[in-house]
Amino acid sequence: MSRRVHVVLATHQPDPAWLRQQVASILTQDGVDVTLDITDDASDADTHTLLAELCDADPRCTWTSGPR
Repeated sequence: MSRRVHVVLATHQPDPAWLRQQVASILTQDGVDVTLDITDDASDADTHTLLAELCDADPRCTWTSGPR
């Protein structure tokens, strides 16, 4: 049985390539049942689009955003 791991990631205007790489790294861990919650701190609409894209692709990923 896999261990459960819950990752909370805070973001603000992240580099898109780095964010993609980080999310992929978290979600592809072996030997654990991982979930990812991303909390964005008032980034721009492009970041929100990317976060939606990343989390729509994997049900273990969710995201929220604070006020702008």
